[in-house]
Amino acid sequence: DVLCELVDEDEYPPLSLDHYRALKPPAGDPDLIAQAADMLANAERPLLHAGGGVLRSAAWQEFIELAEYLGAAMTTSLGARGVVPEDHPLCLIPSSFGALGAQSAADVVLLVGGRLGDLDFWGKPPAWGEYGEQKWIQIDISGESIGLNRPVDLGIIGDAKACLRALLTAVKKRTPRRQEWAEIADAREATEGWLSGYRELGQCDDVPIHPLRLVQEVRDFFPRNAIVSVDGGNTAVWAFYLNRIYEPRTFLWPADSGHLGTGVPYAIGAKLAAKTLGNPDVPVYCITGDGSFGFNGIEMETARRLNTPIVAIIADDGAWGMIKGGQKLVYDERYIGVNLSPVRYDLFAQALGCYGERVTEPDQIRPALQRAVDSGLPAVLDVIIDPEVNLVPPDLEILDGLWMEGCEIQPR
Repeated sequence: DVLCELVDEDEYPPLSLDHYRALKPPAGDPDLIAQAADMLANAERPLLHAGGGVLRSAAWQEFIELAEYLGAAMTTSLGARGVVPEDHPLCLIPSSFGALGAQSAADVVLLVGGRLGDLDFWGKPPAWGEYGEQKWIQIDISGESIGLNRPVDLGIIGDAKACLRALLTAVKKRTPRRQEWAEIADAREATEGWLSGYRELGQCDDVPIHPLRLVQEVRDFFPRNAIVSVDGGNTAVWAFYLNRIYEPRTFLWPADSGHLGTGVPYAIGAKLAAKTLGNPDVPVYCITGDGSFGFNGIEMETARRLNTPIVAIIADDGAWGMIKGGQKLVYDERYIGVNLSPVRYDLFAQALGCYGERVTEPDQIRPALQRAVDSGLPAVLDVIIDPEVNLVPPDLEILDGLWMEGCEIQPR
């Protein structure tokens, strides 16, 4: 019986990689690579957009090198954040005003390892260039993803890393190294202007705590190589504004908030993986809403049992903030089923053998983070944020307009 039979582990060693994985990924058709190189070499305003396939194939170095050689703007999907350091001069933060401007102005777009889902606005105008005017090249290991949401001018089936290597070699034969195109500076300036207001709010001393003050304090506390798991609705939006990502595979988030409650389990898994890979000291933190924490917060017991000292930071507004914000805007503040009972998440953590602390003052965030790390235990910081401010993060209406172009929402 397979479930009850005792066996010696040495008799059944793990299979080697070549027994269950293709070790030589497809490099892309050489003729198509040559056509793509011609298009990029002749482009005046090239832009490279990375999807999650760039992360999975570990192709970030090739992606950046190609962009730097072409003087091309770089953007990523939200799930691919970290492919490019978000302070790289050619990188434009996903969905920022600068990124949207560059994406619409580019004459040739190279999409690598992505399918242009809703958070990439399906590749449609005005977030991108007009159909028939903007040229598109798409590289993906799955043929089913080519042209899935945006028609392309050239599709290449292949591994991102192998294709980018070949493409860089081909481009170098066709054009000398270039300076960035002029409008990239304008896009950078637009992004900085877009961020400046958020940074100002990140210094806000209001009580209850402004969500951006929490995010800024957390980002400033942890080093660039820290791994962050983001969870929740509006909490994830606030975290996106000021929680910059600088290294590959340091950003974990369930795209589209499709699986609330992944924040703590993702963080635990990341910490265990870091230990396995010989980097046990890399900090791992989770930024989560109170509602999303409630899904799998009990996994802090798992973190304690497995000795994985993650730090879970809860933006506690006592509500399902994103849903409540929607009811405020669409249903004239008729709230149904969106308020949560007051919960002492810090005491909950302590009951599980973890470190727990409640934070109500903005100047106590940083000291609380230090105490959490110094405890050597898995930790939960229950940070009370302003519930009214949290309801409607800025710029969501602009992004909603891009998503819902041509649709009309009528209050009921």
